[in-house]
Amino acid sequence: MPFASDGEGEGDGALCFFLPFPAEIGAYRIDFPKDDKVYIDGDEYSSGDALLSYVAGEKHRLEIIRHRKTVSRDMVFYYGDNIPVVSVDIEDGAFEKMSADPMHLDKKSSNITLVDPKTHLNTSEYCYIGGHGGSSWDCDKKSFEISLLRPISFLGMRAAEKWTLISNGMDYSNLKNRVVYEAASQVGMEYSTDCEYVNLYVNGSYQGLYLLTGRISGNGGVINFDHDLDVENRMLNPDVITDSSLPEP
Repeated sequence: MPFASDGEGEGDGALCFFLPFPAEIGAYRIDFPKDDKVYIDGDEYSSGDALLSYVAGEKHRLEIIRHRKTVSRDMVFYYGDNIPVVSVDIEDGAFEKMSADPMHLDKKSSNITLVDPKTHLNTSEYCYIGGHGGSSWDCDKKSFEISLLRPISFLGMRAAEKWTLISNGMDYSNLKNRVVYEAASQVGMEYSTDCEYVNLYVNGSYQGLYLLTGRISGNGGVINFDHDLDVENRMLNPDVITDSSLPEP
């Protein structure tokens, strides 16, 4: 089941569980340490069980028994009805290793699925994912780069092989990059990038609100050049690592 965060639910500090979109009963599963005992509204659950009953926006009672200690809290489920979902499936431990690599050399093969709640279209692709960012990499919430095997259009944006998931880790409003990109597009600035908000899940765990953009790159990005800027960059800056070389799938 997706990540649960401490926060204010219906005004009194309830736990908030964020689900990507409404689904049939049983579509979401609960994971927790196997030695815990978990009860929701009095019903006992084991780790991996399907969530059998919940109502979005209403309080439910959560009880956890761990090491003979019982903790009870109210919890509220929420949906991101109008926000697309990006789901990344990656091998166990790979995401943590990648997130600890400040040089962004550790790129992992994975599958990415984008769900558009407006059109109900699902797009799934094989990809490589790696870290992204300089000073922003020090933030707890990381940004990521996605490299597909072919150009794909996500959410009506221009097709590209390379995409960026911007965390906006230094901008709690999540607005600065979006406003700049939209303004550049409105005035007709050449090479402005498309962007859309998405909720990011990695192996079912909610990572937060991200800004999905096509990469400004001549090698698989949203700009068409007659020459490869990554190649020229490596020639002029041999000590700079670029992301143009990826292992074969």
